[in-house]
Amino acid sequence: MHPTREKHSFFWILAALALAVAVNVPRVSAQENWHATTKYVNCDLGDTITGQLGFVNPGDTIIISGTCNENLLVNGRTGNYNGVTLDGQGTATISGPDPTLNVIELTGVSAFTIRGLTITGGNDGLSINTGSVIAIDTVVVQNTGRHGIHFQRGSTMGYVVNSTIQNNPQHGIVIDENSYVRVGFTDGVGASQGNIGPCVIQGNGGYGIRIQRSASARIYTNTISNNASNGINIESASYAEIATNVIDGNGKNGIAVSEDSTLHLGNPNGNKNEDQPNTTNVPNGQFGLSASWGSYVSGRMGTLNGTSGASSFTHGANSNLTP
Repeated sequence: MHPTREKHSFFWILAALALAVAVNVPRVSAQENWHATTKYVNCDLGDTITGQLGFVNPGDTIIISGTCNENLLVNGRTGNYNGVTLDGQGTATISGPDPTLNVIELTGVSAFTIRGLTITGGNDGLSINTGSVIAIDTVVVQNTGRHGIHFQRGSTMGYVVNSTIQNNPQHGIVIDENSYVRVGFTDGVGASQGNIGPCVIQGNGGYGIRIQRSASARIYTNTISNNASNGINIESASYAEIATNVIDGNGKNGIAVSEDSTLHLGNPNGNKNEDQPNTTNVPNGQFGLSASWGSYVSGRMGTLNGTSGASSFTHGANSNLTP
């Protein structure tokens, strides 16, 4: 055999062995190597949340202090922001300087928590797109450019608790496009009893809460008052369970349901939060409850009321109400 051929054969054998070893080495993803950590941002000292987001790993917590003048665009389609918490500890503010962008926009994230922040400016204060298990806890969303909080594009298991959504020029909370949100309580067995966190939704320029385009919501233990239009508006084949709230002083109806939507106002009996009716102390501007265009309403009417009366059913709306 030629010496040159021997060398070539030996080379190819070594290459094949190296390839076999490389192929059989187990690969460990980056996510399996890191541990959740706490990071800190002080915007008054020139830090930015946007800058810190470039270094977070799933499960990390960012503690925020000061006033942060930035619009946060968080795109988590690769999972890098799953489980992240933004925590303002009740004192920090995020003010969106660009009125064409949302102050915080989450896209494709899971198990993301926003806590202890005041959010203002921008377009929408909080926009959640195709997210899942998004917790909004102890926030104040006010004086934005449009809506306070906007869940859309099939976002699921959103929670808004212990928060104030007020003085936004359009709607306080929008639940849109087949999304599902709980307002005033979180999850778990018996959650509506033990894991409550009442919200205040007031003084917004449109609806306090708008549920539309086949979206769903469960809304318990909140105060929804003094919004310019309906306190809660359910439309376009949507579903809502609304119980144990104070709904009063809104410019139009306390609750309005229309366009083949379904509204459940507590249960015929029982003392749990999902059972008990809603309350009006200051009459709403029109009716306590307005139902129209093929909608269906069941449950207890409670003291829902308005200057035009307790309820109105028109255009084929159906009632299965008890007092």
